[in-house]
Amino acid sequence: MNIIESRRAFLHRLAAGGSGAVLAGQLWSVHEAFAQQLETASWAARQDDFEALREHYLLDETVVYLNHASIGTMSSPVHEARGKYVHLCETNPWLYLWGGAWEEPREQVRGSAADFMGCTADEVAITHNTTEGFNTLAHGLPLGPGDEVLFSSLNHPGASICWRHVGRRRGYTVKQFEFP
Repeated sequence: MNIIESRRAFLHRLAAGGSGAVLAGQLWSVHEAFAQQLETASWAARQDDFEALREHYLLDETVVYLNHASIGTMSSPVHEARGKYVHLCETNPWLYLWGGAWEEPREQVRGSAADFMGCTADEVAITHNTTEGFNTLAHGLPLGPGDEVLFSSLNHPGASICWRHVGRRRGYTVKQFEFP
């Protein structure tokens, strides 16, 4: 390696390390602010009061939205936290991947989720998105000949394509039922 390459590699590692520390602090503050908003939200204790819940969503008051779990609207605290997170990612795009600066905050979130669900952090998986989660399951579950995976006709293609692909290789069946 020549002196220019080694200097560039050193500067790259130095910048990544310094940026990672700043990013981890920013990410944790976004996580803490969101957690605090959820804990103190006045509507959290009134989950059966739909009018009170509606006040915390950005929906137009003339809209009756029947969420089908694929494209859901989010509450104001979630919207605000997401906005801060997107800003963080847009100002640090080279650090978006789940390594380095994300490891400690991700593990803290896994721990919080595990506490909430009554399990260990090792039993919680955090994926980039639902499609990645379905791909992880399709490739990781020990399915084979004689096994069957069932989806409704309303399922998003990203959730079932991976099962069909892996099913053809491993010999299990993927079926779809019509949802009226």
